[in-house]
This record gives sequence, C-alpha cells and structure tokens, in this order.
Amino acid sequence: MAASSTLPSEPPPLNHPGQNGGSGWLSSWLPSWRPTSEDQLCDAEKKILDTLSSEYRDLYVPIGEGAVIRCLVMEPQEPSLPEKIPLVLIHGFGCGIVQFFKNLDHLHRDRRLYALDLPGFARSTRIPFPEEAEAVEAVFVSALERWREGVGLERFVLLGHSLGGFLSLSYSMTHPHRVRHLILDDPWGFPERSEEPHSPPPPSSRPSPSSPPHSRMTIWARIGGVFLSKFNPFAPVRAAGPLGPYLLSSFRRDLTQRFGEDFMTYVYHCVAQNPTLVDPRIPQLLVLWSVQSVCVQPVGLVELSVTCCMIKTKK
Repeated sequence: MAASSTLPSEPPPLNHPGQNGGSGWLSSWLPSWRPTSEDQLCDAEKKILDTLSSEYRDLYVPIGEGAVIRCLVMEPQEPSLPEKIPLVLIHGFGCGIVQFFKNLDHLHRDRRLYALDLPGFARSTRIPFPEEAEAVEAVFVSALERWREGVGLERFVLLGHSLGGFLSLSYSMTHPHRVRHLILDDPWGFPERSEEPHSPPPPSSRPSPSSPPHSRMTIWARIGGVFLSKFNPFAPVRAAGPLGPYLLSSFRRDLTQRFGEDFMTYVYHCVAQNPTLVDPRIPQLLVLWSVQSVCVQPVGLVELSVTCCMIKTKK
C-alpha cells in the first residue's frame, strides 16, 4: 500500500494533453453557453462529500501519457479490528464517486475503501478513445490495471454499478488473480431475471475465458452498434446551455427524489464538461454486450476462480 502515499493529491486539468474537447468556433463558443466548469464540478462534489461523517483523502493516480484516474480513499473506521481485503467501487455511466455517497460511511468499517472516477468521467482525465467498441473496453480495463498498480493493491473486492459493473466483469475476466470477489450492482448487459426455469447452454456454446466477449455478436447488434456509435447521449444536455440542469432533472426525476438537488447538480457538471471521445462509444458497448447471454456465462468466472454475486433492482 505504500505506493499510494507518493501519489499526487492535487487535481490536474480534466482534458487530456493536446485535447481541447472540441474544434473550431463552435467549441470556443459552447463553454460560455454551458453553465459549467471544472471548478463548479469540484464544488458540487465537495458539497456532497462534506456531508460524510468519515474522513477521506483524494489521490490522482497517473495511468500514462499525462492522464490520471482520480480516486477517493477511506481508511478503516475501527483500526482495532483485523483489516479485511480492500474494497474498490466503480460508478455507473455519466456519474462519478459521489454516486456512492450514501454508502461510503458504512462500507469502510474494517477495510480500506477506494472509489474512483473512470477515465472520461467526473474528475478523471478525458482521454482519447479508439473507434471500435472492443478496443474501448480494452482501454478501460488497461487503465484500471494501471490504476491498481499505481495505488499498490494486490487483491481486492470489486463492486461495479451499471457501466461500472460491465467494466468490473471485464476486468475480472482479464485479471482474475487480482479480484477476490466481484459484486455486480445492476450491471449493463444482464437481462432481467426470468421466473421461468431454463437449462444452461451446452459446454460447446460457452465462450472460453480467452475468447473475446463480443466474438459471437449478431448481425442486428452490429447494425445497431454502428447506428448508436453516431449518437452522443450527453449532447442534448450540453446543447441546452443554461436549460441543461433543468432538462437533466426533468428527465431523471427519480434520481432527484432519491438523492436530492445537490446530487443532480453534481451529475450535470459531470456530463456537461467538454466531452471525452468515449461518449459515443458507450451505447455501442451496451448493445454489444446486451445481446450476449452474459447471464448464462458464469462458467467463465468459475474457471477464472472469481466468486461473483449480482444485485438486480426491480424496475
């Protein structure tokens, strides 16, 4: 764990070196149209984290080429207890570590806790991403592994929500010896649980751990992936300018009711920043994985010696 003590605790710029988040007159005009900034994102995050009863510290972990992953670290609340294996939290799409703010105080009683902002989200660097969905997934997994090396973790419990669950599964399949236990909270790519009994697929149809997860993608999924690759899910919020916060809160009234206006302000500043190149790729990732029978592939996890549990919320 000593590596984390030498990591920077001051935030670098969000944009990747050499990347200005856009090009031409439109990008130079839009920032003044959108009521957001890196400072406002930082302030919105701090306002919520200040409600925690436990102390925490910030780390900015280099992952190469000037980019960093920002993470929050909380030490065990009761040092007298035997310290358990660390817990790592990975947030969902369009959010950051604040997504877990109602849980943070309760999750580090007897273990160190790490909550991180994925590359391209919240206060981590907006790194460039490749065109292909599989390559985007590989970039995320590689970045998570470099983050692990940077903080000096050997093994940990990994909990991912939504997109974070999708990436946690992918990381666990790539680096099973690093994950003691995998917890998937409403992960992308898993259909609702069926009440009807079903038989597991024959062994011949199951993918091996070394097979690409999208190797059997259907034709309609490929077509859908091409279509969705042109769609930027955050573009309407950014284009709405000063109406963006209202648009976001109106679209997700459920989150406003559950977590409050301060949380929605934080989410707005997360998604309204200069876009990372990952934005249009995310829906493509969702399509590619959703058509796979992920729910009937736990054999891969068993073969990789990673225990897993999944939490699905009723809609």
